Amino acid sequence: SAYPLGTPSRMGPGVVPTALGLVTMAIGLILLIPALGRPGLFPRVNLRPALAVAIGMALFALTVTRLGLLPATFLTVVAAACGSTLARPLPTLMLALGTCLGIWLVFSEGLGMAVPLFGGR
Repeated sequence: SAYPLGTPSRMGPGVVPTALGLVTMAIGLILLIPALGRPGLFPRVNLRPALAVAIGMALFALTVTRLGLLPATFLTVVAAACGSTLARPLPTLMLALGTCLGIWLVFSEGLGMAVPLFGGR
């Protein structure tokens, strides 16, 4: 759904995401333009981390409405961690649980948002 931008005197909910997107795009262009003129080889892409992050994002998108925010986040962190050859089970588990705890503290306790943490809808 599209969030309205509103007017300068009464800004709508779409102003901040739009502004952040434009700033991010501008920073990307500022970094890209000088880099195009530099000599050198294009860096080799390591597929394992790229695929792990892509799978993590897909897992989140496919599970957040069915399982809720915390299980989807947990699965995303574990999937993304599998992209590293240095990842170990216990630290990965601790990272996933810590991320879930942080999400619960910020969104549910801190902001009081009615986010479905378990069980989705």
